[in-house]
Amino acid sequence: MPDRLSIINDALSNTGNNLVQVEFEDSDEWDVAKRAYDRFLPQLLEAHPWNFATTTEAISKLPAADNPSQRFA
Repeated sequence: MPDRLSIINDALSNTGNNLVQVEFEDSDEWDVAKRAYDRFLPQLLEAHPWNFATTTEAISKLPAADNPSQRFA
């Protein structure tokens, strides 16, 4: 799984911007990149047309006789 720095640098390279070299919490370039990442990642995840788990179905509780361990009451 890509780390945050790799994702940020992929986005920067696609927009023609300079890459962030290292995750330094006190550098100006890292602060700007981190704020943009934190702001846009949830929006991009929500906007993506996920094509799995599109159907839901209600489940019913098993009778006690079929659930001898009572682990999942």
